[in-house]
Amino acid sequence: MEDPSLTPDSPDPAAARERARDAGRVLRLAAVFVALAWLWRVLLLFGRVQGQLAWVDLRGFLVDAWLAILLGVAVSGRRYLAAGAALVWGALNYVVFQHVDVLGVLPNVQHAEFLGDATFLEGSVKSVRFLPLLILTLLMGPAGAWWAA
Repeated sequence: MEDPSLTPDSPDPAAARERARDAGRVLRLAAVFVALAWLWRVLLLFGRVQGQLAWVDLRGFLVDAWLAILLGVAVSGRRYLAAGAALVWGALNYVVFQHVDVLGVLPNVQHAEFLGDATFLEGSVKSVRFLPLLILTLLMGPAGAWWAA
């Protein structure tokens, strides 16, 4: 027998709870990805609030939020994928932070040629800033994404 309180047009409470649980998972993952990006962006803003770079960086907050939501949707429910994405996302944001901090310009595709240059790589490794924070980011980011997924 069917439940008389449920009409064909009434929503299923179990399905609504499942959708709410999935939405919460996506939002938690997005929060982890946003935190990984905004940590380095805030450090850049406090280190270099000068002219146009600050405005470019402020617009970047919104882009980071959108990318974090897209990443959250893409890896929701897959813990290993979420942890791997958080590791790559955190490392990528640190690389952008390091590039802007040292060179004062945003990275672009033309800078990719330096990735094979031994002098450039040696200088990049020697000039790592905020090493404890980087290690914490690379450990806690994937752990947070694992938990959120």
